[in-house]
Amino acid sequence: MRNSECFVRTKELESLKAIAHSIGQNYDALPDAPITAFMAMVGNQYHGELMVVGRAVNRWTTGWLPQELKNENNITECMKGVLQSVTDGQACPMQWVSECWGNYDHDYNTKKSAFWRVIRQVIDDLRIADIESLEWPSHLIWSNLYKFAPADGGNPSSFLSSIQFDECKTLIGKEINMFSPKRILFLTGMNWAEPFIEGLAMNVTTFANHQYVEGIGKLNLSCQTYARVVVAAHPQGKNEKIWVEEVVSAFGID
Repeated sequence: MRNSECFVRTKELESLKAIAHSIGQNYDALPDAPITAFMAMVGNQYHGELMVVGRAVNRWTTGWLPQELKNENNITECMKGVLQSVTDGQACPMQWVSECWGNYDHDYNTKKSAFWRVIRQVIDDLRIADIESLEWPSHLIWSNLYKFAPADGGNPSSFLSSIQFDECKTLIGKEINMFSPKRILFLTGMNWAEPFIEGLAMNVTTFANHQYVEGIGKLNLSCQTYARVVVAAHPQGKNEKIWVEEVVSAFGID
Protein backbone atom coordinates (compact mmCIF):
# COMPACT_ATOMS: atom_id res chain seq x y z
CA MET A 1 0.00 0.00 0.00
CA ARG A 2 1.43 3.39 -0.95
CA ASN A 3 1.82 5.88 1.90
CA SER A 4 0.44 8.64 -0.31
CA GLU A 5 -2.84 6.74 -0.67
CA CYS A 6 -3.10 6.30 3.10
CA PHE A 7 -2.55 10.03 3.56
CA VAL A 8 -4.98 11.16 0.86
CA ARG A 9 -7.75 8.92 2.14
CA THR A 10 -7.39 9.72 5.83
CA LYS A 11 -10.62 11.74 5.93
CA GLU A 12 -12.58 8.86 4.43
CA LEU A 13 -11.13 6.49 7.02
CA GLU A 14 -12.11 8.88 9.80
CA SER A 15 -15.74 8.66 8.67
CA LEU A 16 -15.56 4.87 8.42
CA LYS A 17 -14.04 4.68 11.89
CA ALA A 18 -16.88 6.79 13.30
CA ILE A 19 -19.40 4.36 11.78
CA ALA A 20 -17.53 1.37 13.21
CA HIS A 21 -17.68 2.96 16.67
CA SER A 22 -21.42 3.50 16.29
CA ILE A 23 -21.92 -0.13 15.25
CA GLY A 24 -19.97 -1.29 18.30
CA GLN A 25 -21.97 0.94 20.61
CA ASN A 26 -25.25 -0.39 19.20
CA TYR A 27 -24.22 -4.03 18.82
CA ASP A 28 -27.07 -5.32 20.97
CA ALA A 29 -29.62 -3.84 18.55
CA LEU A 30 -28.01 -5.54 15.55
CA PRO A 31 -28.07 -9.19 14.46
CA ASP A 32 -25.21 -11.32 15.74
CA ALA A 33 -23.84 -11.67 12.22
CA PRO A 34 -20.66 -10.30 10.62
CA ILE A 35 -20.63 -6.92 8.92
CA THR A 36 -18.21 -5.89 6.18
CA ALA A 37 -16.91 -2.44 5.27
CA PHE A 38 -16.15 -0.72 1.97
CA MET A 39 -14.71 2.51 0.63
CA ALA A 40 -14.53 3.90 -2.90
CA MET A 41 -12.31 2.02 -5.32
CA VAL A 42 -10.38 4.07 -7.88
CA GLY A 43 -9.14 2.64 -11.16
CA ASN A 44 -5.55 3.44 -12.08
CA GLN A 45 -6.65 4.80 -15.46
CA TYR A 46 -9.41 6.97 -14.05
CA HIS A 47 -9.23 10.45 -15.57
CA GLY A 48 -12.52 11.84 -14.33
CA GLU A 49 -14.84 10.24 -16.89
CA LEU A 50 -17.26 8.21 -14.73
CA MET A 51 -18.11 7.46 -11.12
CA VAL A 52 -20.64 4.67 -10.49
CA VAL A 53 -22.52 4.37 -7.21
CA GLY A 54 -24.43 1.34 -5.94
CA ARG A 55 -26.52 0.89 -2.82
CA ALA A 56 -24.16 -1.22 -0.70
CA VAL A 57 -21.37 -3.69 -1.30
CA ASN A 58 -22.45 -7.28 -1.88
CA ARG A 59 -19.90 -9.09 0.31
CA TRP A 60 -16.39 -7.73 0.52
CA THR A 61 -13.67 -7.89 3.17
CA THR A 62 -13.46 -10.07 6.26
CA GLY A 63 -16.57 -9.55 8.35
CA TRP A 64 -16.63 -8.33 11.94
CA LEU A 65 -19.33 -9.09 14.48
CA PRO A 66 -20.95 -5.89 15.75
CA GLN A 67 -19.77 -6.54 19.33
CA GLU A 68 -16.19 -6.94 18.07
CA LEU A 69 -16.28 -3.31 16.94
CA LYS A 70 -16.48 -2.22 20.56
CA ASN A 71 -12.74 -2.87 20.65
CA GLU A 72 -10.44 -0.14 19.35
CA ASN A 73 -7.83 -2.61 18.11
CA ASN A 74 -10.46 -4.45 16.09
CA ILE A 75 -11.63 -1.18 14.57
CA THR A 76 -8.06 -0.37 13.59
CA GLU A 77 -7.70 -3.77 11.93
CA CYS A 78 -11.04 -3.31 10.18
CA MET A 79 -9.92 0.05 8.77
CA LYS A 80 -6.60 -1.40 7.65
CA GLY A 81 -8.39 -4.25 5.91
CA VAL A 82 -10.85 -2.08 4.03
CA LEU A 83 -8.14 0.31 2.81
CA GLN A 84 -6.00 -2.61 1.62
CA SER A 85 -9.00 -4.14 -0.15
CA VAL A 86 -9.40 -1.09 -2.41
CA THR A 87 -5.73 -0.25 -2.98
CA ASP A 88 -3.63 -3.44 -2.82
CA GLY A 89 -3.07 -6.71 -4.58
CA GLN A 90 -2.76 -5.96 -8.26
CA ALA A 91 -1.72 -3.36 -10.82
CA CYS A 92 -5.19 -1.85 -10.64
CA PRO A 93 -7.68 -2.50 -7.83
CA MET A 94 -10.64 -2.26 -10.23
CA GLN A 95 -9.29 -4.95 -12.55
CA TRP A 96 -10.91 -7.63 -10.38
CA VAL A 97 -14.13 -6.85 -12.29
CA SER A 98 -12.71 -8.00 -15.63
CA GLU A 99 -10.71 -10.85 -14.09
CA CYS A 100 -13.93 -12.28 -12.62
CA TRP A 101 -15.85 -11.72 -15.88
CA GLY A 102 -17.11 -15.10 -17.00
CA ASN A 103 -14.97 -16.85 -14.38
CA TYR A 104 -17.27 -19.64 -13.25
CA ASP A 105 -14.62 -20.99 -10.89
CA HIS A 106 -14.62 -17.77 -8.88
CA ASP A 107 -16.94 -17.04 -5.95
CA TYR A 108 -18.35 -14.04 -7.81
CA ASN A 109 -18.79 -13.99 -11.59
CA THR A 110 -19.22 -10.35 -12.62
CA LYS A 111 -20.67 -11.36 -15.99
CA LYS A 112 -23.69 -12.75 -14.11
CA SER A 113 -24.23 -9.38 -12.40
CA ALA A 114 -26.70 -6.99 -14.05
CA PHE A 115 -24.91 -4.17 -12.20
CA TRP A 116 -21.57 -4.80 -13.90
CA ARG A 117 -23.07 -5.77 -17.26
CA VAL A 118 -24.83 -2.42 -17.70
CA ILE A 119 -21.81 -0.46 -16.46
CA ARG A 120 -19.62 -2.21 -19.01
CA GLN A 121 -22.05 -1.34 -21.81
CA VAL A 122 -22.37 2.29 -20.66
CA ILE A 123 -18.58 2.59 -20.76
CA ASP A 124 -18.62 1.24 -24.30
CA ASP A 125 -21.42 3.50 -25.53
CA LEU A 126 -19.85 6.59 -23.96
CA ARG A 127 -16.51 5.59 -25.54
CA ILE A 128 -14.69 5.78 -22.24
CA ALA A 129 -12.72 2.56 -22.76
CA ASP A 130 -12.36 -0.52 -24.93
CA ILE A 131 -14.52 -3.08 -23.14
CA GLU A 132 -12.72 -5.94 -24.87
CA SER A 133 -9.63 -4.99 -22.89
CA LEU A 134 -9.11 -6.31 -19.36
CA GLU A 135 -8.42 -2.73 -18.35
CA TRP A 136 -11.92 -1.35 -18.99
CA PRO A 137 -12.88 -1.18 -15.27
CA SER A 138 -9.66 0.73 -14.55
CA HIS A 139 -11.28 3.85 -16.04
CA LEU A 140 -13.88 3.95 -13.24
CA ILE A 141 -14.44 4.98 -9.68
CA TRP A 142 -16.84 2.60 -7.94
CA SER A 143 -18.55 3.55 -4.70
CA ASN A 144 -21.67 2.74 -2.70
CA LEU A 145 -24.11 4.84 -0.72
CA TYR A 146 -23.77 2.72 2.42
CA LYS A 147 -20.28 1.65 3.44
CA PHE A 148 -21.17 -1.11 5.94
CA ALA A 149 -23.33 -4.07 4.97
CA PRO A 150 -23.90 -7.72 5.94
CA ALA A 151 -20.76 -9.72 5.18
CA ASP A 152 -22.83 -12.55 3.66
CA GLY A 153 -24.45 -10.19 1.13
CA GLY A 154 -27.55 -8.07 0.85
CA ASN A 155 -28.35 -4.47 1.71
CA PRO A 156 -28.02 -3.12 5.26
CA SER A 157 -31.08 -3.27 7.48
CA SER A 158 -33.01 -0.09 8.22
CA PHE A 159 -31.26 0.21 11.61
CA LEU A 160 -27.78 -0.38 10.22
CA SER A 161 -28.58 2.15 7.50
CA SER A 162 -29.78 4.73 10.00
CA ILE A 163 -26.73 4.62 12.26
CA GLN A 164 -24.34 5.11 9.34
CA PHE A 165 -26.40 7.46 7.16
CA ASP A 166 -24.94 10.80 8.27
CA GLU A 167 -21.32 9.70 7.87
CA CYS A 168 -22.06 7.93 4.57
CA LYS A 169 -23.70 11.06 3.22
CA THR A 170 -20.60 13.04 4.22
CA LEU A 171 -18.41 10.42 2.57
CA ILE A 172 -20.17 10.68 -0.79
CA GLY A 173 -19.49 14.40 -0.74
CA LYS A 174 -15.83 13.83 0.15
CA GLU A 175 -15.44 11.28 -2.65
CA ILE A 176 -16.97 13.57 -5.26
CA ASN A 177 -14.89 16.56 -4.18
CA MET A 178 -11.71 14.48 -4.06
CA PHE A 179 -12.07 12.74 -7.42
CA SER A 180 -14.06 15.36 -9.44
CA PRO A 181 -15.91 13.02 -11.83
CA LYS A 182 -17.39 14.45 -15.03
CA ARG A 183 -20.28 11.99 -14.81
CA ILE A 184 -21.90 10.30 -11.79
CA LEU A 185 -24.22 7.34 -12.30
CA PHE A 186 -26.35 6.20 -9.36
CA LEU A 187 -27.59 2.64 -10.01
CA THR A 188 -29.77 2.86 -6.93
CA GLY A 189 -33.15 4.29 -7.79
CA MET A 190 -34.14 7.80 -6.72
CA ASN A 191 -35.64 6.53 -3.45
CA TRP A 192 -32.16 5.45 -2.31
CA ALA A 193 -30.19 8.31 -3.86
CA GLU A 194 -32.35 11.29 -2.95
CA PRO A 195 -31.46 11.48 0.78
CA PHE A 196 -27.76 11.50 -0.18
CA ILE A 197 -28.21 14.08 -2.91
CA GLU A 198 -29.97 16.51 -0.56
CA GLY A 199 -27.49 18.94 0.93
CA LEU A 200 -24.92 18.57 -1.83
CA ALA A 201 -24.50 21.32 -4.41
CA MET A 202 -26.51 19.09 -6.72
CA ASN A 203 -29.53 19.98 -8.78
CA VAL A 204 -31.28 16.75 -9.71
CA THR A 205 -34.85 16.66 -10.89
CA THR A 206 -37.08 13.64 -11.30
CA PHE A 207 -37.50 12.50 -14.86
CA ALA A 208 -40.75 10.94 -15.99
CA ASN A 209 -40.02 10.46 -19.70
CA HIS A 210 -37.84 7.38 -19.28
CA GLN A 211 -38.67 3.90 -18.07
CA TYR A 212 -35.57 3.43 -15.92
CA VAL A 213 -33.86 6.81 -15.59
CA GLU A 214 -35.45 8.50 -12.58
CA GLY A 215 -33.36 11.64 -12.15
CA ILE A 216 -31.10 13.89 -14.21
CA GLY A 217 -29.08 16.88 -13.08
CA LYS A 218 -25.79 18.61 -12.44
CA LEU A 219 -23.48 18.79 -9.47
CA ASN A 220 -21.42 21.92 -9.03
CA LEU A 221 -17.75 21.19 -8.47
CA SER A 222 -14.81 23.47 -7.79
CA CYS A 223 -13.12 25.57 -10.48
CA GLN A 224 -16.46 26.44 -12.12
CA THR A 225 -16.97 22.91 -13.38
CA TYR A 226 -19.84 20.52 -12.91
CA ALA A 227 -20.63 16.82 -13.11
CA ARG A 228 -23.54 15.39 -15.02
CA VAL A 229 -25.65 13.21 -12.72
CA VAL A 230 -27.97 10.38 -13.74
CA VAL A 231 -30.03 8.38 -11.25
CA ALA A 232 -31.37 5.11 -12.65
CA ALA A 233 -33.30 2.18 -11.24
CA HIS A 234 -31.19 -0.73 -10.09
CA PRO A 235 -30.73 -2.83 -13.27
CA GLN A 236 -31.57 -6.21 -11.72
CA GLY A 237 -34.45 -7.75 -13.67
CA LYS A 238 -34.69 -4.81 -16.09
CA ASN A 239 -34.43 -4.71 -19.88
CA GLU A 240 -30.71 -3.94 -20.00
CA LYS A 241 -30.69 -2.69 -23.59
CA ILE A 242 -33.30 -0.04 -22.80
CA TRP A 243 -31.66 0.73 -19.45
CA VAL A 244 -28.30 1.46 -21.09
CA GLU A 245 -29.84 3.47 -23.95
CA GLU A 246 -31.71 5.67 -21.50
CA VAL A 247 -28.68 6.26 -19.28
CA VAL A 248 -26.38 7.13 -22.17
CA SER A 249 -29.01 9.45 -23.62
CA ALA A 250 -29.56 11.10 -20.22
CA PHE A 251 -25.88 11.97 -19.89
CA GLY A 252 -26.29 14.09 -23.00
CA ILE A 253 -29.28 16.08 -21.72
CA ASP A 254 -28.59 19.62 -20.48
